[in-house]
Amino acid sequence: MKLNAYRMVEIVREGINEYSTAWVQGTDLTGSYRNADIVEKINVAQQFICSLLRLRDPQMFMKSVSLTGVASVYTPPADFFKLRRLESSDGIKIFPIAVDEKSSTTTGIGMFYYWKANTMILDKDTASDVLTLFYLSRVRDLDFGLSSAGGALSVTLASATARPEADYYNGMSINNWSDSWDDVISDYTSAFVATVAKTWAASKYYGIISELPEALHHLIPMKAILLMKNTYKSLKPPTVQEIKDFNDAVSVAFADLLGTIHSDVDYSEMWK
Repeated sequence: MKLNAYRMVEIVREGINEYSTAWVQGTDLTGSYRNADIVEKINVAQQFICSLLRLRDPQMFMKSVSLTGVASVYTPPADFFKLRRLESSDGIKIFPIAVDEKSSTTTGIGMFYYWKANTMILDKDTASDVLTLFYLSRVRDLDFGLSSAGGALSVTLASATARPEADYYNGMSINNWSDSWDDVISDYTSAFVATVAKTWAASKYYGIISELPEALHHLIPMKAILLMKNTYKSLKPPTVQEIKDFNDAVSVAFADLLGTIHSDVDYSEMWK
């Protein structure tokens, strides 16, 4: 079942026994739990499921992208998790080095790179070479809210909750909850404006759709409910049965999605 962030918030609110349409949509703020806290737990839960899947089948997250250097600086994409290979336009591998090993001259040979904060620096002066980055991706955070503007091929996401980084949601699917249809974000600006394929309008409730395989979507709100019930505001912690139900759901969903191999780890063993 394909789930978007709006529906996930509904499910979590139902699971913690604090549900109303007004609370979900934020028109009533008298509830014990803020939507921002619920979305935070949903994103933590999504990353947890993502980590399990990446451990089981990392190649499912393999991607490649062309990067153009700006004064020898290369910035990975928004969904970057772990580098697997960096190569030149000729397909030749570029090797990682420590910063102490970089060229002492201003030229370098362009066959080595080192990390500086969250960017890769090619050991070559003012390089603008086009390189290919092979990497394992991560799933990006989900968001839901009320559009502040819209039109043909454009929608402005809620600035209070959406990520402000340009290109962050590029390629992600978004559900127009108010009008019951899906769309795809092809470009995104730091001003929260998404380029889409359909015509939107202001005051439309939306939910970003998880990048995880659809067969695992139901696990995200299940885990988020457990996390919410572990917060100080919760009157009761998660029950043993709720934890067991989640563990069983993970085992079945992963076996169904990826199959079973006799040498694989039994997922029931992961919880002991």
